[in-house]
Amino acid sequence: MGLACNILNALGGSPLIDRPEFVPQYPGPLPGAVESELIVPLARFSLDLVKNVFMVIEEPETPLNFPVNAFAAAPPLTIGQFYDTIKQLIIEGGQSIFVGNSAKQVTAAVAGQELIQVTDVNSAVQAIEMIVEQGEGTTKSPLSGQGSDIAHYYQFAEIAHGKTLIPNPNAPADAPDDHLRGRSDSVRPQRSAAGDQKSNSFRLSGGFSSSSGVRHLQLHLHEPPEIVA
Repeated sequence: MGLACNILNALGGSPLIDRPEFVPQYPGPLPGAVESELIVPLARFSLDLVKNVFMVIEEPETPLNFPVNAFAAAPPLTIGQFYDTIKQLIIEGGQSIFVGNSAKQVTAAVAGQELIQVTDVNSAVQAIEMIVEQGEGTTKSPLSGQGSDIAHYYQFAEIAHGKTLIPNPNAPADAPDDHLRGRSDSVRPQRSAAGDQKSNSFRLSGGFSSSSGVRHLQLHLHEPPEIVA
């Protein structure tokens, strides 16, 4: 999200994440017509949730084929394709569209993830490619392109299949992997937010935009870093 906000700031926009209209309502679709047939719930952990929601959200345009159960069917529009459209528009627009205040760029690493300053076409393209690789990996590797981190889609696949993804293609089928098997009986009961106004999920969804953490994050993404500090 930090990279996406840097791109928006560079183009003269302003990230607005603390507005009620920004916060998604559950169950509901993803923005921007991404995965248009997917309805995202807010529910307790389960393997079905990992396979049918999280993996679908992060699914690459062409998932790499590993010797496990079949991946989800190809969606009509992936997040990677969505960002590729933005990348092409930025390339077509050229340097003249970068009118934002460079002082608003956030470059401090967050949770070990690198952030870069976006000031021109090349840095915007680099940021977009980093966003896509974090979620989908590359077309030749399940790694995110930033070292040894496995992309989000393949991390969810590890959970869903109860397998550890390792680089050895000849690994025995009985390689230790029990620690990755999800257990629904170890997850606290939780009603989904599907119209149940008494559920925790519904309450958390509705209170997101007014939380102090989100307000501080909004300030951090909208104001020059030295002002926030």
